Amino acid sequence: MIRNTQILLAAGLLATGAFAQSKAAISQQLQSLEQQASAASAAGNATLAAQLKRQYLALSERTGAPTIGLRAAPVAAPSASAVGGPSFIVAPANCSGTPGTTYPAVPGGSGPIFDYTTLSTTATVSGVVNPIWDVDLFLAITHTWNSDLAITLTSPAGTTCDISSGNGGAADDVFNGTLFDDQSGSSVTSYVYSTGVLVPDIRPEQSLNTTFRGQNANGVWTLDVADNAGGDIGDLWSWDITITDGTTNPPPPLPTSFNPAVNFTSQPNLGIIDNAIVSDTISVTGVSGSVWDVNVSTQITHTWCADMRITLIAPNGQEVILSNQRGGAYDDVFNGTLFDQSSLNPIASYVFSNGVAAPDLQPDQSLTNFWAPCPFSPNGTWELAIADLAGGDIGVLAQWDLSIVTAASGCSSAVATFCTPSTTTSGCNPVMSASGSSASIAAGAGSFILTASSVEGQKQGLIFYSITGVQSLPWSSGSTSFLCVKSPTQRSAAASSGGVSGTCGGSLSLDFFAFMAANPTAVGQPIAPGQHFDAQAWFRDPPAAKTTNLSNGIGFNLCP
Repeated sequence: MIRNTQILLAAGLLATGAFAQSKAAISQQLQSLEQQASAASAAGNATLAAQLKRQYLALSERTGAPTIGLRAAPVAAPSASAVGGPSFIVAPANCSGTPGTTYPAVPGGSGPIFDYTTLSTTATVSGVVNPIWDVDLFLAITHTWNSDLAITLTSPAGTTCDISSGNGGAADDVFNGTLFDDQSGSSVTSYVYSTGVLVPDIRPEQSLNTTFRGQNANGVWTLDVADNAGGDIGDLWSWDITITDGTTNPPPPLPTSFNPAVNFTSQPNLGIIDNAIVSDTISVTGVSGSVWDVNVSTQITHTWCADMRITLIAPNGQEVILSNQRGGAYDDVFNGTLFDQSSLNPIASYVFSNGVAAPDLQPDQSLTNFWAPCPFSPNGTWELAIADLAGGDIGVLAQWDLSIVTAASGCSSAVATFCTPSTTTSGCNPVMSASGSSASIAAGAGSFILTASSVEGQKQGLIFYSITGVQSLPWSSGSTSFLCVKSPTQRSAAASSGGVSGTCGGSLSLDFFAFMAANPTAVGQPIAPGQHFDAQAWFRDPPAAKTTNLSNGIGFNLCP
C-alpha cells in the first residue's frame, strides 16, 4: 500500500548512490543535530542553537528532504490583540457560575521545534483572586507541516488540556498568531487550512474552560509542543494565556430518572477522500430531557484507518473525538463498531487486526462530556465529521447510528408505594403517603412529610426507614404484616397515633428533612441528591400477633 507521508530521505537519491552514507546513518545524524540544537536552546545559547539548526537544514536539503530554510524572527511577535477577537457564537462550555475579572495576558517562553522532540516552556501566573472561569491561549508558531504538532497546556494543578493534535495538514504557519478560545466559531478539528494563511481564532480540541474552570490559576503553566514526524521543523515565537476569574457553582447533580433510549440512523454512503474533511448529519427532534448518555455505531470502510480522525459534534457545538488516528495501517476496523463510554476496550490500547471490526470501543475523548458541566437538550443537528489526514488511502462512511439516553426533565423523587399493608384488629389497612411528589433537599423542613394513615387510633407508633433496599418478610406467625425494608433501619421518635381508640382514624407522620437536620448521625447522612430511601410505619395493636402491626412501604429519591 503506497503512503503519501513525509519522508526524511529521498529514496531516489539513495538508490543512485548520491550519498555514501546509509539512510539510517543520515537519519541518525539529523536526529543528533536536532537534540544538540534543542539542548543549546534550553541552555540559552541561541548562537550555537542557530548554527546547529543550519547544519541540520543543510544536511536535510542534501538528502532531498523538504527545504525548510531558517526564518528570521518577526520584527514584533503577533499579539492576541492583533487578531481582532473571536466570533462569539458558541455557548461557554460551563454555564454554572459568574465571570469576574479578566487579567492581562501572561507571556510564556519560546524556542525551536525539532523533529521527534517536545519543546516545553512555562508561564507563571500570579495575582488571580478567584477560581478560574475562562482561559484563552494565544500562540505564534511557524512550522512547515502543522499536522506534525501535538500541543498541550497544563495548569499549575497538573491538569492537561489537548489544544491541537495532528491538525493543520501540510499547511505552513497556520497558527502563527492564533487565539485558542472556547467561544470561537471555528473548530481546530474541522477548520479548512491554507498554507501561510493565519487562523485568527479557533476552538481547541478539548475545552479550556471545562478542563480548568474552578482551579486556582496562580502558579506555573506549561505549554508542550511535540513534533511527531520528520522532515519539517519550526519555531514557537511566543505564547500567552489570559485568565478570567469568577465564582463557580458546584457541578449539576446527577439525575435520578432517565428516559428510554432513542435511536437515529443515517446511510449517506459518503466518500472519505484524502486530505479533506467530510461530514454527515442526523436531525434529532421531539426528545425530552437533557442529554445523559450518547453512543455511536459506525460502518466505515477505509484501507488505512489511522488516516482518520472521527468526531461527533452535538447541536450546542460540543465535540467529542471518537477516534484520533487509531487503527494503524489496518483496513475496515470501524466497519461495525459501537463507540460506548461503558466499553471495556479503550481505543488507545485496543489491539486492532486487519479487516476485523472492533465490536465496541471506549473513544479517545469521553462521551460523558456531553452531560457535564452544562446539560442541554438533544434536539437539533448532530454531525459526524471524518477528517482524512493523509494521502494514498480512501474510504466510505456507509452508515452511522446515534443512540441517546436523556435525563428526565427536572428531578423526580419517584415516590412509590410497595409491599402489602396489614389488616389490624379493627379492620384498618394503614397506608403510607408523602406530602409532595418531590423530596427537595433545598426546600428543607416542612416540604416533605411522610404519613401513615388509617392507623389504629390512640396507639403508640413510629416511622422507620432504610437505605439498603426492600423486601417482603412475614412479621410473625399469624400476622398480616410484612417487614418491607431491609436492615439496618433508622427509627423516628415514638408518638401517639391520635384519633379514637378502636377506629382507623389514627395517623403517624415524619417531617423527613426536619428529622435529618436534627439527627446528623442518622442512617443516610450526609444526604445528597440521588439518594434513595424506603420507609414504613410501626404501631401497637395488642390483640394482633406480636402485638404490633406495620403499614405498607414507600420509596423516594432525594432531589437537589
